[in-house]
Amino acid sequence: MDHQKHTKVERFLKLGYSRSDILRVLDSLRHDAQTNDILEELIKTCHTRSYSNKSASAVSTASPKLVPRGCSVPQPGQSTSPALSRPSSSTDREPVADFRPVVIDGSNVAMSHGDKKVFSCQGLQLAVKWFWDKGLRDITVFVPLWRKEQPRPEAPITGERTRGQ
Repeated sequence: MDHQKHTKVERFLKLGYSRSDILRVLDSLRHDAQTNDILEELIKTCHTRSYSNKSASAVSTASPKLVPRGCSVPQPGQSTSPALSRPSSSTDREPVADFRPVVIDGSNVAMSHGDKKVFSCQGLQLAVKWFWDKGLRDITVFVPLWRKEQPRPEAPITGERTRGQ
């Protein structure tokens, strides 16, 4: 693997994508594909997989369902928050097709909401809810992997209940 491809793989591994998904997307795109093109393709293929794996493709309008990052499907025994994953109702609607997928830089949003002093998980939830309330359903939040570790004194985390969702 050349240095440029290795660098791209490492960048997207940090975003939570599996090595096999990244290599598959890189092989399907041009050698000189830009980061945004690669990210767009990763988001598209993950979105397609997550909807094709569901028996019912309806999305609840009551509240967004936060899912793990990357293309992999949650493992058995791994669950999402019961408060955020409600059963489908008759008022469900399909994702709005006129909008492009929303990608949120979770680290910037959380630190801004925490006044640059704390990583505020509630800020992430508010950002997702804002887009959800506008009718957008394809929302991806990227958060650095090291945020799943124990918080450091210089970078505390608030609202950790939301962090694992």
